[in-house]
Amino acid sequence: MDVTVLNDGDVGDIWGGNTYLSFFDGQNDYLDCTDEAAGTESCPSVDWEVVIDDDRGEVLEVTYLEDAGHAGLVVGPSPAVNLNDYSDGSLSFDIKVLDDGASNLSGGFYVKVESGSQISGELPISGIEATGEWESIDFPVSSLTASGELNLGNITAPMVFFPAFETGAGLIYQIDNVRFTGIADGAMPPTGPNDGGSGSTVNYNLLEYGAGNVSDVINPDSYRCAVDFGNWIY
Repeated sequence: MDVTVLNDGDVGDIWGGNTYLSFFDGQNDYLDCTDEAAGTESCPSVDWEVVIDDDRGEVLEVTYLEDAGHAGLVVGPSPAVNLNDYSDGSLSFDIKVLDDGASNLSGGFYVKVESGSQISGELPISGIEATGEWESIDFPVSSLTASGELNLGNITAPMVFFPAFETGAGLIYQIDNVRFTGIADGAMPPTGPNDGGSGSTVNYNLLEYGAGNVSDVINPDSYRCAVDFGNWIY
C-alpha cells in the first residue's frame, strides 16, 4: 500500500521512471545537469550510479566531489500524483552514509517536496547518524504540509534531497526504499498520475452483470467524457 519513489536504484513507475531522476548543482547555476534521454550527466559537484550492496542488492550511490558546491537529488517534476491519503503517514527511506565528507555532515540533510509551484519548504531531517550502516528514516508527511503550501493531491516532485548548503564536499551515501507509507484506513493507493486512487473510502457493492460485475455506486473521481451524454467511464 506504499507509493514507491525510488527503489533498487530506479524511480517508481508512477513518477515516470528514471527519466525523472536528476540532480541540481549550484556550480551549474542550479540547473539540471543531466541528459536523461542520453543517459549522461555533466554535474561538476556530484556523480551517481547504481551499485550492488551486500545487504540490499541494487541501490543508488551518490558521490560528492572534493570541491562540490550545493547540489542534490531530484525526483521529478513529473505528472502530478494524488497523495492525499498519506497525510498522516511518512516519507520513508533507508540510507547508508559511507563518508560524511569534509564537513562531517555538520548541517545534516534536507528534504523538499513540490506540488507544482507550491512547496513544502526545505526541511531538516533529524535522526541520520551517519554510522556507515543502513538507517531507516521516517519523515512525517505532516511536517511537509505544516506550512500550508504543499498540495498533497497534486505532488509533482516527491523528493528533493540534499546536504546543508556547502557541506557536501566528499560526501558519499547510498539510498534505497524511498516511499510514501501509512495510507489512511480503507483507502487505496494511486496507480497513476492523478488517477483517483485517493479518497476511495466510499462503501460499494459489486453486482453480477453479464460475464462480469458492476458497482452499485458511482465514483465521482473517475473519468467522464464530455461527449458521451454524461456517462461515467471506468
